[in-house]
Amino acid sequence: DTYVVSWGFIEGANIIVDGMVGYRPTITANQVTGKVITIPVQSDNVTSFILALAERLSHRGTLLEVVFDQWNSQSSITRLRNEGIVAVETFFTNKYKNEMYTNFLEKLNQGAVRVFGKEPLNRPAGCPEYKPGWIEQMKLELK
Repeated sequence: DTYVVSWGFIEGANIIVDGMVGYRPTITANQVTGKVITIPVQSDNVTSFILALAERLSHRGTLLEVVFDQWNSQSSITRLRNEGIVAVETFFTNKYKNEMYTNFLEKLNQGAVRVFGKEPLNRPAGCPEYKPGWIEQMKLELK
């Protein structure tokens, strides 16, 4: 599984995404056999990042909500809720996902989505290292 944690706010008619962190499985070769192996993302690491981010971004001690899509880790969901995070689970149908991604790609192609590639000044604990070129990678993946 891959995970993406994004955060932002609404300002007028604009949705502002302040940041985004992606987690992917690690693909490596077994040192003995040479066989390619996949090391899955540890969902506890993602949950810990969300909790650290929530603490950092909370306004007067309250983060409005965390929304997640079909996250298959009940222990992570329970941990977030036990920490006082309003966790809203959504279930997207294939039809809705297709409409959502098509809408986003149209906005991306029309120049209505702006992505900034400047390295962050600081990173919350647990945030992966900044990789130059991620904007180009995102554009490729979204085509």
